[in-house]
Amino acid sequence: MQTIEKVADMTINDLNPGMSCTLLTMRKRGKYQADSTILKISNHDLFVDAVTVNGRIVNFGHTSNFLIINLQDRVPQIFQYIVPQLTREDGRYCYKINLKYKLSVIYDRRNNFRLPLNKSVSARFDVREARQYQCLLKNISAVGFGLVLDRTNLPKDYKLTGSINITFSDSEPEYGMEVSFNLTGSVKRIINTKDGRILFGCQFPYSLSIEQYIHDKKLILQRLRKREYRA
Repeated sequence: MQTIEKVADMTINDLNPGMSCTLLTMRKRGKYQADSTILKISNHDLFVDAVTVNGRIVNFGHTSNFLIINLQDRVPQIFQYIVPQLTREDGRYCYKINLKYKLSVIYDRRNNFRLPLNKSVSARFDVREARQYQCLLKNISAVGFGLVLDRTNLPKDYKLTGSINITFSDSEPEYGMEVSFNLTGSVKRIINTKDGRILFGCQFPYSLSIEQYIHDKKLILQRLRKREYRA
């Protein structure tokens, strides 16, 4: 398998036939992934060897598909929201993937991508109670979120029930984004800091809508950064 020097923001021009890759798809029932190999590259199209299960070729569909590029001694890269089209090339079945205008991001196999937000949200620490607390939503992924709360805001008789409910919205009118979410996550980690804050790490079942929100938000942030750079 060949290696390349560039480890972030890869394009199709950084790829070569023979490289190891993984096709990953997200569904409501969970995720499925299968290893494959890059066969050839033509213009903006990548041809990846077809995956078979029990003698049948896997059809990945047109939504929530990802291509992971496996690099030797390097952090893997992932191209998000690709469309593997089943076709025949040079007498063999393969997936044709158009990577025009696609840039990779670093892929962490242990965790879903976390989008930094640092956004003020309302949180309930007992879903049976109406009282809400203003917290800082540090980050969010398709399977969880990180929350920060000033310890002095909690009542003395506070008891954590094991789950936290948050509500937040996000708006980017220029890009047509208008979303709101109501999420309940199970508390998996609590850290008390020396400066009087409490950090909560929460997990919830995989959410396709959150995955889509993260994807759209990242694209918007990239465009805003490019605009600032050009200015």
